Amino acid sequence: MSERHLYTINLEWDNSNEAFALFGPGDANLKIIEKTMDISIVTRGGAINVFGGE
Repeated sequence: MSERHLYTINLEWDNSNEAFALFGPGDANLKIIEKTMDISIVTRGGAINVFGGE
């Protein structure tokens, strides 16, 4: 059984358009990354929490 970890990345946005460009419409880019890498990504404000494997 592989161990799962939580990683937190804190970012500061100059404006909300930057977050939209990174995450994609409806967080589409994040959903692609989650599915491809078998991880979970949760965003809150400037924090991006990544929960997943190795």
